[in-house]
Amino acid sequence: MNAFKYLMVYFFKDYKRSYKYIAPLLVYVVVISAMYSNKPAYVMSSYAVTCIFIYAISAWLSFGFIDNEYLVQQQLTILHVKSENIYYLCKILFMWIFIIILDVFAVYYPILNGAFIRKVVISDIIIALISHAIVGFLGVTVGSLFSSRLVKDRKMAILFLNLLIIVSTMEKPIVQSFPFLKWIGVILPPTYLIIDKIGSIDYINIGNIFNIIVALAIALIYAMILIILFIKCMKKKLF
Repeated sequence: MNAFKYLMVYFFKDYKRSYKYIAPLLVYVVVISAMYSNKPAYVMSSYAVTCIFIYAISAWLSFGFIDNEYLVQQQLTILHVKSENIYYLCKILFMWIFIIILDVFAVYYPILNGAFIRKVVISDIIIALISHAIVGFLGVTVGSLFSSRLVKDRKMAILFLNLLIIVSTMEKPIVQSFPFLKWIGVILPPTYLIIDKIGSIDYINIGNIFNIIVALAIALIYAMILIILFIKCMKKKLF
């Protein structure tokens, strides 16, 4: 617990000084505000769109945060907490906590702004918050895999990260246009699975909530696998 608290405070202070979060946050706020400038909007389909933004912004923020420290400082911090596993896990968790704040904004801004075509009920809010949180978690884990220690060429890292974000959010249209690519759904982050489930409905009910929960569970498991992969790769790739 002491190591966790120390790392959370340390990451916060270090990240705050970097200013790497300013551009993504500005883009995020502008896009969300512009999106709801045209009223009224459908509830769940709008939340599906903001899930896409959360996913992209999460990956962007994680990509910048994961290499925020100098290598020597990373080594010293790991020595201080005496565990590489805890260090890397806390990096992921810190960024996820940061993203959850953005999730809350994405969910409550249109409600407070009266942007929706109907009254929002508690089930809408709960599913929206969980969906944004898990999609954001997925984005954080995806972005972390493009650390400079794992992908040396930064231009290629940016290119492949953007490509992965685009393809994983447009999986179904791509497969429909190119059926021979149907296998990509097995290896891609299941972002589209969540977006498709919540974007195709406008009310949460017993008939559709099971499919949503399954999609969220698959995405959560996938993200946890990426965390394990990330930690193993970072430990294997020496400083």
